[in-house]
Amino acid sequence: MDGSTPTFSQSDGTDVSETHINHKMSSIRGVFIDLSGTLHVEDAVLPGCAAALTKLLSRQDIGVRFVTNTTTKSRRELIQHLHDIGLKNIKAEHVLTSGGIARSVLEQRNLHPLLLVNPSLEEEFDGLDRSNPNAVVVGLAPDHFHYDKLNEAFRVLLNGGSLIALHEARYFAGKNGLNIGPGAFVKALEFSAGVQATVIGQHEDSCFKTRSVLFAENPHRHFTGKR
Repeated sequence: MDGSTPTFSQSDGTDVSETHINHKMSSIRGVFIDLSGTLHVEDAVLPGCAAALTKLLSRQDIGVRFVTNTTTKSRRELIQHLHDIGLKNIKAEHVLTSGGIARSVLEQRNLHPLLLVNPSLEEEFDGLDRSNPNAVVVGLAPDHFHYDKLNEAFRVLLNGGSLIALHEARYFAGKNGLNIGPGAFVKALEFSAGVQATVIGQHEDSCFKTRSVLFAENPHRHFTGKR
């Protein structure tokens, strides 16, 4: 080694020094970390992640939150899975889910949802008034993607209801190959009812604003970790 300062390549091909990274990190007050694919893949924690997470969580000057687009598990089930695979230092109150953010949107707007979501996710909406729905929430819900249920959602939207999409994935990977995602059904409802969905997913404005509010900080002082 020649004693020079180490450099790291960015996604655009340019190099930055370790000193530059440390300087940038000193101004960061909040870190948002994607779960699946960043900390773990299914039941396997990725190498080095547990130790790095422990070190990060030990810092008192940086707030840490975890984000996920999963719409097949409730927050309770998600936390149990993370603990089962060894990520026991992740607390439920530090995890932002699409379902949890959607619930906040519904509460803020005083909306009564018709849920087209996975049965496991319905507990995220416990306690909300679901009578006379004036909103439709769409997640990954194969059992609900049939004509009668979609037509029920369509009629809610025609009557002025709001359309809320937990995400707009075109497809997802299954055991036997790729499967159609909820995005196609969201687009079908948008087209037929002449409405535009509010999209909750982690890269959307609604999720980003929720992250910023958590720390009451300038959003540019947050860092999102994703592989």
